[in-house]
Amino acid sequence: MKKVRFTVLIATVAFFFAALAEAAIFPEIKLNGMDSIAIVNPDDPENNLTIKLDVAGESANNVDWWLLYESDEEGLMSLNCLTMKWEKGVKPMGQWNLKSQPITSIPTTGLNFPAVESGSAVFFFGIDLIANGQFDYRSTIYQYVVANCRRDCSIAKLEKFEDFGLTGNFGMTVRLESLPKGALFLSGQTMTYIPAAPNGPWDDASVYILQELNSELGYIKFQWWNGIPFEFSYGAGKTWFNPACSSFKYPVNAEKGKQHLMVIPGTKKTCPMAEINDCYVKSIRYLGNDKFRVYINFDKLPIRDYQKLFAKGMDITKKLDWSFFAVTDSFPCYYFEFTWPKGTGIFGFSFGVTKHDGIEEWIDPKLSTFYNTDYLAFDPDSYRK
Repeated sequence: MKKVRFTVLIATVAFFFAALAEAAIFPEIKLNGMDSIAIVNPDDPENNLTIKLDVAGESANNVDWWLLYESDEEGLMSLNCLTMKWEKGVKPMGQWNLKSQPITSIPTTGLNFPAVESGSAVFFFGIDLIANGQFDYRSTIYQYVVANCRRDCSIAKLEKFEDFGLTGNFGMTVRLESLPKGALFLSGQTMTYIPAAPNGPWDDASVYILQELNSELGYIKFQWWNGIPFEFSYGAGKTWFNPACSSFKYPVNAEKGKQHLMVIPGTKKTCPMAEINDCYVKSIRYLGNDKFRVYINFDKLPIRDYQKLFAKGMDITKKLDWSFFAVTDSFPCYYFEFTWPKGTGIFGFSFGVTKHDGIEEWIDPKLSTFYNTDYLAFDPDSYRK
């Protein structure tokens, strides 16, 4: 598989960013809502591939578009959009006129996963800008998602059904075959956990409900940070699941009886505006006319969704009294803006989140290189250009 995949990827990756700069086209592919790696049961009739194509004002007319997958057993396969079956080789599904309407999705719920009984498969969705019914790698723009079909003894499926940016709502199907009959239970890290404190805390009952689907499978819904490890254990009756057989056991080299399970749901995305090496402040931009923009980082706070972010700082219109500033969520970038005339002096600010229980939690300014007494501060004049 690697030889074939690398032949395609190495040939195209050199042209990807050049093509993307010239054509504002952004393909997206997800498997069970996951956009990087999805844990799947290949026999599950609810496996769902979705694709999306954002053309962002692109002026081109027709393009070739294609959906591929690659596995160890079959090599590269293409989806035939008429039969909805996989065929050998790289074959465009057809042509699409970008001026009509963007591709949003195709009916791939329950799509067959041939020859992926174990191991992994990579699904590619992309277009090439030369609409001739052939695969033109020099004009290819694509994205991919990996289907992990390990048939693990613990986790059968991991899916995302809602994405908040930093966090998401996930569903996980776990196997119960090795457990005795009895009431199901689960213990795992909670949203009071933050990435800066990776060892806790855990909750035994009040947050998580492990629901029995049938005698072999259980299901849990949980919210977590995209791309951050989630640690948990589960059991039935009075017996905990033994993670020794699982490829998701953690820590991998721990002594017997001291392991639990760990998955990484979603994909962590980072803001490209990050030229400042600080845990809270990623970039400060001068916009002209005495206006500044500060890109700030929330991943050290227990954030659940976009609606609970706030920033507060000195307000020039209120004789430097503090006011709240609107935080713009252009995920994965978050920022606020303020006006500061030249020669005014130091600008002080802070930010935080409103937690699920309604209580505000502010950053710890002492962790930042911008620390100034009880808040963050900098001289905006030093960022004027």
